[in-house]
Amino acid sequence: MNRIERACSRLLRGNYRTDEQIRGRCASDMSIYTIVPAAVVQPADAGDIAALLRFCTEQQVPVTPRAGASNTGGSAIGRGIVLLPIQPADGASPPRAGAGSAAGARSDAAAVLKEHNDELLVEAAAALRHDRLQRILLERGFHLPSDPSSGPLSCIGANVATRASGAHALRHGAIDRYLESLVAVLPDGTRIDTAVADTIPARIRDGLSAIAARLRADSEAAQCIRRKQQQKSASGYNLAALLADSGPDITALFAGSAGTLGVIETVRLRCPRKPADDGLLVLSFDSEADACDAVSAVRRTDPAACEILNAYCVQLLAEQGIRFAETSGAMLVVEYSGDAPGSAAEAAHNAAGRLYGLTGARTAIAVSGAEEQAAFWKVRKSMMLRLRRRADGRSALSLVNDIGVPPQNLERFLRAVTPIFSDRDIPLPIYGHAADGNLHLRPLFDTGDPGLAATLRAVADQTYELALSLGGTITAEHGMGRLRAPYLRREWGDTLYTAMREVKRLFDPADILNSEAMFYEGDLLQFFRQQE
Repeated sequence: MNRIERACSRLLRGNYRTDEQIRGRCASDMSIYTIVPAAVVQPADAGDIAALLRFCTEQQVPVTPRAGASNTGGSAIGRGIVLLPIQPADGASPPRAGAGSAAGARSDAAAVLKEHNDELLVEAAAALRHDRLQRILLERGFHLPSDPSSGPLSCIGANVATRASGAHALRHGAIDRYLESLVAVLPDGTRIDTAVADTIPARIRDGLSAIAARLRADSEAAQCIRRKQQQKSASGYNLAALLADSGPDITALFAGSAGTLGVIETVRLRCPRKPADDGLLVLSFDSEADACDAVSAVRRTDPAACEILNAYCVQLLAEQGIRFAETSGAMLVVEYSGDAPGSAAEAAHNAAGRLYGLTGARTAIAVSGAEEQAAFWKVRKSMMLRLRRRADGRSALSLVNDIGVPPQNLERFLRAVTPIFSDRDIPLPIYGHAADGNLHLRPLFDTGDPGLAATLRAVADQTYELALSLGGTITAEHGMGRLRAPYLRREWGDTLYTAMREVKRLFDPADILNSEAMFYEGDLLQFFRQQE
């Protein structure tokens, strides 16, 4: 029995395993990486988490919190100990694991704390599935507007830790917009409640205030933070949280922290009423350029969401029975929402009349039926899984799948990124959230190519550099991980990157919590394992 096993046996009420089977199961997420941990721990309660983290801090054993395993950046895997959510009260198997969370009560628990006018304050265990919470809210007429396509897999704490958003971020923003406060366990075992100032260690409060004062005094750094704040991004720490008027906002700082600052136990969310009506407008175009040129006109119609799909993805929709999908150069799918029955459907019909005359527009179809709208979003949210499950020797490896650029630079990005892949004969499905410049690139790589590793490295470098040259971000909504961490310094610059490292040291001086998910600067493909 090694030191980790001895410590787990002595300290924990929950389960720990070091057998090859469970370690293998937790060695991968939805990224391109494989890292086999030394042990897998499923704590019985928050006390187990605190005891484990104290031991790991003292012994400098890495810890990776793991929840739904839907992360595409490689932040739900790691060496040392993989920490699963708290064991459910009924003893059922834990969820397979997203980054950054373990629950503090039952892993399926949620409680309504308060209903006031058009908001519901909910407290949810971090391991509660996103879709499960949505069902609980919808039963009362409310919803959580951040709606990642990984909803059936992802857990609420992990969605906070990755600053998840989804198709409706254009109107509703990311999950941190609805985050009231949270409870977390720090690496030294301290349990904090961000709604209770006295629970935050003084060294952290004082340290964050000092970093904030220095950033405010550096006009260039402060301007960069404010500029980034206006962009859809889940890159690095939320440094804007340090510049809040009332002082550093630790709740907001945890959003997007990828499990590097503490293990999230519970979250409290302000959830608004669900709109009474939804309307869908489908616009098809001759080319991607025409679709991109139309985005600004679409934005003026006040949509809740605006998706772009290139010709490859349009064909996928058609193959799955979406009647309004037709062969075209590109498609924009625009959703409207309204508080009165029929209002969104009317908005979609009115917009169809206004937008049909745009350059390159082939069709403008308003889809008012709820069933047909639901069918579209179901197919759209399954796009990634469908591209991954191929039988032709190609796979949509997660590599550059979460790029963000200012919407006005969308056409320039698409025009420049296409040859990076076409020159290598790599098919390139593209879909994403056009109105806020967030694209999901799903290039179909030949997994049997002996030169695959070199190809992956080259296209990642070129694509990320292109996005950054256009004022973009390495991750717009899926959060950090080993896939994106090597480019973090390039995006933010030395000054702000250093500030992020200082934030990490305040919370985790021993650097045990998932550090590589945020600050890895080694070879992009060190943990890549090519299928044989």
